[in-house]
Amino acid sequence: MNPDIASLGVSVHAEAVMEVRGLDGETFRHDDGRPFTITLLSQDNDAYVRLARQQADRRLQQMARTRTPALTGTTEQEQVELLVAITVKWDLCMNGAEVESTPREYRRLYATIPALREQVAEFTGVRKNFLTG
Repeated sequence: MNPDIASLGVSVHAEAVMEVRGLDGETFRHDDGRPFTITLLSQDNDAYVRLARQQADRRLQQMARTRTPALTGTTEQEQVELLVAITVKWDLCMNGAEVESTPREYRRLYATIPALREQVAEFTGVRKNFLTG
């Protein structure tokens, strides 16, 4: 069978489960052996695309108005909001306690743990992670 351009299509509703890894590359695990996981939507998801466009428009409007580029802190906050928009749920522990699976907690940990934010951004940036079958 010949390759087909349709194989590049990823459903905007696709979900994938990412195992959370430590800096040593080892998967974090609960006491019962379950891996720490984060269920994520692809970056092709409507909510992600819409929010990314709104953020870009805001930055362009600010630059046109003030003639100054967006500050790095602003772009980091924007990245956190994009990751919150595509996080469906997670199963994590921090300091021995399970972390609630809510947008508020997603925002808090993505903002305060750069390695987690980077891991999620890297995982969701690979469309292959969202292909099924």
